[in-house]
Amino acid sequence: IYNDLATISMKIGEALSDRKQLEDALQYYEKGISIDKKYYGEIHPNIAAAYSHMSSVYSLMGRFEKAFDFIEKSLTLLQKIYRGKHPNIATVIYNKGELYSKQKNYKEAVRYKEEGLNMYKELVPATHPSIKVMEADLENNKKLLRGQTK
Repeated sequence: IYNDLATISMKIGEALSDRKQLEDALQYYEKGISIDKKYYGEIHPNIAAAYSHMSSVYSLMGRFEKAFDFIEKSLTLLQKIYRGKHPNIATVIYNKGELYSKQKNYKEAVRYKEEGLNMYKELVPATHPSIKVMEADLENNKKLLRGQTK
């Protein structure tokens, strides 16, 4: 329930540019993580997902250093859980690229988005709808990068 409350607070905070809602979201995610750790232990996909969502909240707040910290925590945890390639790992790698994109570091954005997308394509059917969305987003980042390097 705390994770659901966090997601709702994050969406409201994003829609209304309400920092208090974003701070509430972080607190809810932390409470959810605390409960998940109690019942599942330190290594569980729910915890990795919450870290990834916390990264998104920090990104919305413009606190990119914290956003990168939490995306790394999510990635590290997922790599321990799945011990190889997995769609969730690919998504988090891709999302790391999105953090770089939000900072207008398109070189790193393209690098991580390509890595995440390539892994994702290996693991899901070619008709998966996320592939088209990711490809279009990546192409946009490539165009932005070309604009920076002219």
